[in-house]
Amino acid sequence: MKKKICKTIVFVVLFVAVLLGLTKIFTAKFIDNNCQSYTAAQLYEQPENSIEVVFSGSSQMVFGISSMKLYDDYGISAYGTGSPNQAILCSLAWLREINKTQDIKVAVLDASQLFERVGESDYRQTLDTMKLSSNKVDIVQQHIAETERLLAEEGDQAGVEESDSLLSYIFPIIKYHTRWEELTKSDFTFSTEDSPMFMGTRMADYVTSFSDYENWMADESEMSEEDLTMAQYQKDGLLKYKEYCDENGIEMLLIKTPKSDWTETKDRKTQELADELGIPYINYSSKKQCEELGIDFHSDFKDSEHQNVRGMDKMADAVGAYLHEHYDLTDFRESNLKDEAYMEAYYAARDMAYVLTEGDVADYLNVIREDYLASGDYDIAIELTDDTILSWWTDEMQEALEACGFQTDLRTLEGKAYAGVRIANGEVEEETDDKKVTMSGELGNGVEYSFETTRVQEDAATPSFRVNGVKKKFSGRGLNILFYESTTNKILDTATVMVDEDGTLKLFRPIENRHQ
Repeated sequence: MKKKICKTIVFVVLFVAVLLGLTKIFTAKFIDNNCQSYTAAQLYEQPENSIEVVFSGSSQMVFGISSMKLYDDYGISAYGTGSPNQAILCSLAWLREINKTQDIKVAVLDASQLFERVGESDYRQTLDTMKLSSNKVDIVQQHIAETERLLAEEGDQAGVEESDSLLSYIFPIIKYHTRWEELTKSDFTFSTEDSPMFMGTRMADYVTSFSDYENWMADESEMSEEDLTMAQYQKDGLLKYKEYCDENGIEMLLIKTPKSDWTETKDRKTQELADELGIPYINYSSKKQCEELGIDFHSDFKDSEHQNVRGMDKMADAVGAYLHEHYDLTDFRESNLKDEAYMEAYYAARDMAYVLTEGDVADYLNVIREDYLASGDYDIAIELTDDTILSWWTDEMQEALEACGFQTDLRTLEGKAYAGVRIANGEVEEETDDKKVTMSGELGNGVEYSFETTRVQEDAATPSFRVNGVKKKFSGRGLNILFYESTTNKILDTATVMVDEDGTLKLFRPIENRHQ
């Protein structure tokens, strides 16, 4: 009898272990762009009572406010729990989850989702990254009940999808068991050590340029009535979020990070709701606020709805000052909450993100020279494919280029083809010809490169550069710059100096080469 019991126990233990292992492998990993799988996993690694501020909301919060800059400048310890198109009910789930082990004093919610309709995949991307608990089960049950009610009352007009079963949320392998053909290495090796996230926020390292505020903002007259109407289930989620904050002594702040489709109508309706509920509300997306933040529409956005590292740092300056003034928050720098290694990793990632979003030609070249080329771990290659840019080429730009090791004065190259390479050991090779320059060789780590530069032709193909057999394209024709890291065998940047709308030279990057 005892043997049977022991065998049964062993069988059950092994079955559960195998089930958990397969579930971990088969459950989808959300590790690109918004990186919510990393956000969730890293959250559970945080020491108890080490976080006092939560940033809740959609991807607006992933790329909205730099948690690390808040810590570095104010000592504020904040964590972002954003995910794509996050339902406010899911924002509540994460607030309750994080408050289990942290002493949350302020909950900052982005208002975008009040006007967004959420699909089942959005719920999955949020809740599947959360550990199984009564909190998760309760939120899933609320979601399923709300969905069933809306479909019963409004049918297809409800604007919601039928929800997955509660059992599939508890045992995600039910949902994902058919992924076996999609499995990749990351499904077996997922680790937070590979994460580009810092305290739930990501420093986007690419740019989409807009000439000014009017050029950036969406036209409200082209939006539907639904676009400008709050979703009732999102509004209900906000009421629950507010109720939880009140019950747990958490101050609530409603904000709107810069987003092109945030219109005057949305702002007015949000302000009215905030006044009704007694919630402070700040619209950082207004023209006045963008001007006060010093938002640069050429350099501070990764797309029309999200900021890059430059924009999120400016938001951190504004929100940090507000939090510091209005709430009694701990200065965690005094206890060295973030150790030296973590801060160095943050600074390195932030510095590189700034390089990859730099639009000023001279500043870009100078930073590369001062902070990277001197280490001997980086290579840089250039090619001139359109000499019309030379009319705008300045002394400052030429001096910065020469400081990188290239001695040819570009302004003497009208009608000529030119290319140059500076490898990691400082050796520089430059070639000029009346028609075509072909260069090939080895970069600092022995990897082979090759490229061909011709005088500009109207029907010429977009320039490219081949490294280790991989071809990388540039944005267009001008002065093309390739920035390469030898130690990681990684092309860090492919930028083209071209004439901007304002008649100055700026750096542009190809969309297909953006880091995701």
